[in-house]
Amino acid sequence: MNANYQLSVKDFSGPVAIIRVNTLYFDGISDAELLDITRCYWNRNREKAEQCELVLSAYRGEVKGVYI
Repeated sequence: MNANYQLSVKDFSGPVAIIRVNTLYFDGISDAELLDITRCYWNRNREKAEQCELVLSAYRGEVKGVYI
């Protein structure tokens, strides 16, 4: 993902989860690999994540993936 977007709280109408993937993320990661490591952390808080409209995968404060 090469696009840069600026998001704010106003961009979201419902609950959002931010999953930090700092320990497993690496440069050149594929979209499928990013989704897999996000799911790994997501499952730890599955109940909370299931209540969210979106799940954001973040690395060092930068969103790398957005999942519905």
